[in-house]
Amino acid sequence: MRITLLRTTLLLCMLLLLTGCLALRPPSSEVRLGRGATYQMAAPTPPSEPVLLTLTIEIQKNDKPFRFKAYLEAEKDRLVLVGMTPVSSRGFQIVYTKEGMAYEHLPFYRLPIRPDDLLALLEMAWWPESKLGTFRHLKVSQPEGDKRQRRVDKGQRPLIVIDYEDESWPSAVTIRNHARNYTVVVKVHQVEK
Repeated sequence: MRITLLRTTLLLCMLLLLTGCLALRPPSSEVRLGRGATYQMAAPTPPSEPVLLTLTIEIQKNDKPFRFKAYLEAEKDRLVLVGMTPVSSRGFQIVYTKEGMAYEHLPFYRLPIRPDDLLALLEMAWWPESKLGTFRHLKVSQPEGDKRQRRVDKGQRPLIVIDYEDESWPSAVTIRNHARNYTVVVKVHQVEK
């Protein structure tokens, strides 16, 4: 009887330990872009009308490229970003609704940057400035006469620089986060409205 109770207790402790080790901090709608600089994502709405984008995303961090195919779906009350594995199965999914952000991924599929950072960067790149969320201690600017770049500055320093391939929407973009030292290159392959 005592041995069974001890085994049950040990098994319960191991289960609780494993559960605690596997628990992930859920992504938040408030994204830290750098030291002392945050971006509160806007309510989950499409930039103009509901849209489904087929993308190729390459994240370059520490001179190691991480490339994957993705789908971004912007509907009335939610944003969904799905990243695919090389064999075309779902590697991760981020769903952003009014209730918050949910992130699911395969155990072996790890993005080199936080998933909520990636979704926030796409919002900063493609949403009109009037529909962007709230920046704390930051300023959004566009060089005069150049609609092919958007900057998020902290003081006089550029924190994030977004370069557009052309002036169409949605254009391919290169996003550089100078504070965290990574680059995200996004190419658009298909737009469905």
